[in-house]
Amino acid sequence: MSHQGTDDLSELGDLEPGTRQREQLRSRIQNIALTALVVVLLLWGIWSAVDLITPSGAW
Repeated sequence: MSHQGTDDLSELGDLEPGTRQREQLRSRIQNIALTALVVVLLLWGIWSAVDLITPSGAW
């Protein structure tokens, strides 16, 4: 006995505008972008602090 779903949903049907998954996707993308920005700024700050401490790092 095989089980076949009776739902005829398209592959991206859940991501149509106004669906819950679409809002979650938008939120997830914003979280990833914000996390990436914070990591870049943190690394930049650490790099700048090390550059100030060591005299060899001249612009």
